[in-house]
Amino acid sequence: MGKSLAMYMSLLRVLLRLAGVRSQVVEIEPGTVVHFWAPAENPNKTKIHSQAKRKPAVVFLHGFGFNGISTWQFQMLALAKDYAIYVPDFLFFGGSITDKTERSPAFQAECMAKGLKKLGVEKCTLVGLSYGGMVGFKMAEMYPDLVDSMVVTCSVMALTESITRSALERTGFSSWAEVLIPETFEGVKKIAELCTYKSLAMPDFFYRDIFQDMFINHKKERVKLLEALQVKDKDFYIPHYPQAQRIHLLWGEEDVHFTMEIARNLKDCVFEWSDDEGNSSVNSEDVLEGLQPHPDIRSLTIEGYGGENFSSWILQLNNLTVLRLTGCSKLRQLPTLGCLPRLKILEMSGMPNVKCIGNEFYSSRDSAGVLFPALQILTLSMMYGLEEWMVPGGEVVAVFPCLEKLSIKYCGKLESIPICRLSSLVEFEIESCDELRYVSGEFHGFTSLRFLRIWDCPKLASIPGDFRDLNSLKKLIVNGCKLGALPSGLQCCASLELLSIIYWKELIHSNDLQELSSLRTLLIRGCDKLISIDWHGLRQLRSLVYLEITACPSLRDIPEDDWLGGLTQLQKLIIGGFSEEMEAFPVGVLNSIQHLNLSGSPKFLGIWGWDKLKSVPHQLQHLTALKTLWIMDFKGEEFEEALREWLANLSSLQSI
Repeated sequence: MGKSLAMYMSLLRVLLRLAGVRSQVVEIEPGTVVHFWAPAENPNKTKIHSQAKRKPAVVFLHGFGFNGISTWQFQMLALAKDYAIYVPDFLFFGGSITDKTERSPAFQAECMAKGLKKLGVEKCTLVGLSYGGMVGFKMAEMYPDLVDSMVVTCSVMALTESITRSALERTGFSSWAEVLIPETFEGVKKIAELCTYKSLAMPDFFYRDIFQDMFINHKKERVKLLEALQVKDKDFYIPHYPQAQRIHLLWGEEDVHFTMEIARNLKDCVFEWSDDEGNSSVNSEDVLEGLQPHPDIRSLTIEGYGGENFSSWILQLNNLTVLRLTGCSKLRQLPTLGCLPRLKILEMSGMPNVKCIGNEFYSSRDSAGVLFPALQILTLSMMYGLEEWMVPGGEVVAVFPCLEKLSIKYCGKLESIPICRLSSLVEFEIESCDELRYVSGEFHGFTSLRFLRIWDCPKLASIPGDFRDLNSLKKLIVNGCKLGALPSGLQCCASLELLSIIYWKELIHSNDLQELSSLRTLLIRGCDKLISIDWHGLRQLRSLVYLEITACPSLRDIPEDDWLGGLTQLQKLIIGGFSEEMEAFPVGVLNSIQHLNLSGSPKFLGIWGWDKLKSVPHQLQHLTALKTLWIMDFKGEEFEEALREWLANLSSLQSI
């Protein structure tokens, strides 16, 4: 440490000691220690004072430029008389260090929280600057019982792609490391200029001392810390914070990195009712009416609301982009949301008394033009009483014109789903809708659809429309339905990479697959009535990597020639569980596998037997390319004896 900085720090330590604050090192776990500036007396050791008489705990979290004492020295001296002040150094700042490889803000938050608890802190207010604000948000999310409230200044929840791009463009830097990990003392001066409202009049030798003391060590680790902060826009989410956990944002109008626009976008509001509050619907409605948020709010979560009706102020939130309604158990009618111009994400779950999605959901007037004009993600879950979903009435130009993801799960009484003209839809998922009989509308024109998953809808008998135009479809997964045929036009889905046909109880024939030239995974499993497959069409699927045909007890018409010979890319094959009337494993299957073995595939083979089979096929002993062999439902001593003899021949086998 340089002389000037050493002299200043010595004086500062004396002043802090007089204020009742001292330096402490806390071992979080073996190999990880965190340095704190903390009250000289541990509250755990103070027996004569009750919790009510203790000073309120305030934790100051520093930014990325300087350590704790350098950032918060003036606040520490000013507030130590009335508050229990705690100022930790983050890992790789000050005296904090770890031998762990984790660099995420969540790990920093965990270490800070554990250190505070070891120092006897049960409840605290966080004050976070910049990087400290990001770690503070994580602490509030992960440890709500510890963090009572939080003040965040000049910070964001994460460095998203868009925030990073705009911030670096404004300041002329190429990376966050260039901004925050200076190579010279002039870089330290630049950080000070960016982080302070008025430039600090300090001589260059003082900046040199700061550079030598704070920026020489742990450069690689700090680069990793910065990398761990950066996330893709699509991966960023706003966590749920209880209403009681107050969060206050402070922002500077001239902040060049995190502008006022970013601050406004951070505004988030969560209304959460306790069980007692939710019991009175009248009281809940009065409370919700009185909690009308600022009209500029961007994100709103309402959880456990006990009212039967929703407040009308929802119609005025024209800047709302995210709305989550969950556990509103007495709500009978969904609020009117179709005219919110900027709503992008809508999630609704746990509303058992909502029986119908009707006109009131879309608009409060007969003619509304475009409804849900910006909505991209719509999720319905655990709407156990929902029976009907209507299309909007009146003169409507379009509904959900921008919808990209639609997810409907655990709506056990819902009988139909309208899907008309969802031309922007990319992902569509239906799961556990026991009474679903049909999907109204057609998939014709869904040119953007890439992922379609229908799971456990036992009464769904057909998928309407023609798949001929689904040029972008990559994954089709249908499990546990009453479908009797593949969707019309499926053979034209040239981009399809995964087709999963599982537990189709009425499927009899599976044909016209040969045109699916991009198909990499094909699963046909548990189709009780399936009697025929286009075996020779399968050999045209030259991109197949994984093929499974199992548990189809009516299937017996299996060719004896080599119908797998063209599948040279095949790496995983699981096959068997055919008709109980067959007394031997199909010769054609075994011949095909042997032929593939000559080209080094497959690496994984699963053979599924049935009761009449007394021995495993002897051809298996020649499959020298196999690395994994899985055998199921073969019985008898002959099988066990043969297997022991053949294992020696399977020279590449790694697991069985």
